[in-house]
Amino acid sequence: MTDISSANAPERTTELVATSAEGPPVADGSAPRPRPAPRNLATLDAVRACAALAVVIFHMRLMMEPLGFRIPGADLGESGVQVFFVLSGCLIAKSIISPETFSAKGYVRARSFRILPLYYFSLVVVLLLVNAQPLFSAKGLADLLTHLLLVQTFFEDYRTSINGVLWTLSIEWLFYGFMLLVASQLRRPGRRWIIAGSMVLVGVTWRIWAFSEHKGETGDLTMYYKQLTGMADLFGCGIAVALVLSNERGRAWVARPVVRWVGLLASGAIVVGALVILSDYADPFTYYASRRIYVGWPLLFGIGCAGVVLFIQ
Repeated sequence: MTDISSANAPERTTELVATSAEGPPVADGSAPRPRPAPRNLATLDAVRACAALAVVIFHMRLMMEPLGFRIPGADLGESGVQVFFVLSGCLIAKSIISPETFSAKGYVRARSFRILPLYYFSLVVVLLLVNAQPLFSAKGLADLLTHLLLVQTFFEDYRTSINGVLWTLSIEWLFYGFMLLVASQLRRPGRRWIIAGSMVLVGVTWRIWAFSEHKGETGDLTMYYKQLTGMADLFGCGIAVALVLSNERGRAWVARPVVRWVGLLASGAIVVGALVILSDYADPFTYYASRRIYVGWPLLFGIGCAGVVLFIQ
């Protein structure tokens, strides 16, 4: 089973740091000296590893519970998906902002090699070893086509049909495309925060609309939430982290010990508080019955996760 812990994992966390792997040229004209490796990489990788483990446990519970084994807290594991989306927002924005020049061709190549090989391999494995029926009907071939194009998240019948966890990669791929479209604006200091703020606004507004139009319809609410627009604020929170870290004054502010520790403790408290709240709404029918949770919880959790990512820098 392919899940977000592998193909959808964000880039290596080295992208979060300096805009170049090298320091400025030295006075004698010799080659630039490599910058020392940042000390926080292991911590940020640990965040990613915890998110991946949470998602794996979330899916394991489906196999274990019929056997009488209940994994404590497993219902909260899907929150690892939100963590990955915050990380992706930060890392992809950083990869666009940091270089002196931006290559759309290089960006597409890097994103494609990052996600497509393992994604297509997982489709082949499922179709050959688990369920080959989509290959032998018109609807099945249409289903397969949406998966090949990574647009299955738009279709209720196909979103989780071949491999239920691949909907996350569909959203990730659409986010890559969106970031390519706005890359030129994101590289302009005067426009960056507009993009991040707009994504937060879109996510919240989308969920308000979805709940107003489909209250009580759990399937529809799930469908509308698990779209790029439904989770846009998570990506927007991650982009905001990248914008702070791309600014010299922002980095200096985050580096202040008091700011860092207070910010990290506050952000950690938000994450823990959000998970405690989620524990009361872990059942989908309960989660999607509450306007406050459906609309506000993802943003609350996204802010906490973004704060943790920011203040461990």
